[in-house]
Amino acid sequence: MTRQEPAETGQEFEGQWQKPPDVAGLLLPASDSGQARAPSHLFGVVSTALIQHSGALPLARSAEILRIVPQRVVTRIGNVQQTVRPVPLAWSAHRVAGIDSGVLGIPNRAILGTAVGRAVVYGGRIVQGSAWVAVVPMSTAGRRPWGEKLAAPGTAVVDDSTLRVLIDAPLSKPPDLGLTLIADRLVDDVQSSRRLDHVIAFRSAGDRLYWTAVLRDSELSKIHANLSETRGPVLHFTAPSDEPLDSIVRFCEDVARHKWLISTVALVSDRMARKHLDPAGRREVVQTVFDQLMHLWLPGSYLESRRNGYWTRTMNGIRLTQQWEVQVARLRELLEREE
Repeated sequence: MTRQEPAETGQEFEGQWQKPPDVAGLLLPASDSGQARAPSHLFGVVSTALIQHSGALPLARSAEILRIVPQRVVTRIGNVQQTVRPVPLAWSAHRVAGIDSGVLGIPNRAILGTAVGRAVVYGGRIVQGSAWVAVVPMSTAGRRPWGEKLAAPGTAVVDDSTLRVLIDAPLSKPPDLGLTLIADRLVDDVQSSRRLDHVIAFRSAGDRLYWTAVLRDSELSKIHANLSETRGPVLHFTAPSDEPLDSIVRFCEDVARHKWLISTVALVSDRMARKHLDPAGRREVVQTVFDQLMHLWLPGSYLESRRNGYWTRTMNGIRLTQQWEVQVARLRELLEREE
């Protein structure tokens, strides 16, 4: 059974997952010749953290928080979206902000466009700020009207030399384009909500995933993942050029939150091993982690696409499940020593 709320309060979908509106990839600016231009690369950042609340948020409260995330941006697109299964998931309307070309550190580089961001609440325990931009090559980069920025939300038009600067960046340090600021602000806006009790259930750290997708007319999966990078985990992969943008973004958000789960369990294990708490306190912390996080490990659950096999192969290439099993086994072993 499906229930649709009024447009001003968003939409809730129960049961079958339905994707939010696709932003970039639908409305690309036309070239001077009138031909539509396709993006060649996607750049994104996902910030992930534990929600500052004593327990898991009900889905309805998550949606309420996401509806009132402050607008520090040019405009917004769509409404709050929700789904119940397999894990409650809600994401805000898309927020559109101008691209910061100054972060390249190279003068006279032409970048015209906007980035798109959204806040995500997963399982009532994890909050994410996700920001991305689709880069569209342009052979001649003259001055463009501001209206073109708004006509293609989530896309940036760049000249050939600027595109070369972007794609030649080392894999360990992909271009930021101001996306980190957008993603972090989305997380901060959710965390500052008065609908949270701001009780910290257990110690954890925030995490960022920097990602780059190279769009190709091929389903050949190529992926480079450095999830231990000190600046933040890095993901660089190819994606079919006709794949819906939202499928690519959801894949990166999924990787980011599961990488955060691994890091959080590892952090708790380290604290347990150092015995900073008394035995009863250590058992309580570990039990809380098991109760609140373990059921959230469902990599790939929201990667519905006409290419399920492609995303499954790409996800398997990162070997997240093996890392998770190692950390969970370690935590269980430490807990057993306390009993």
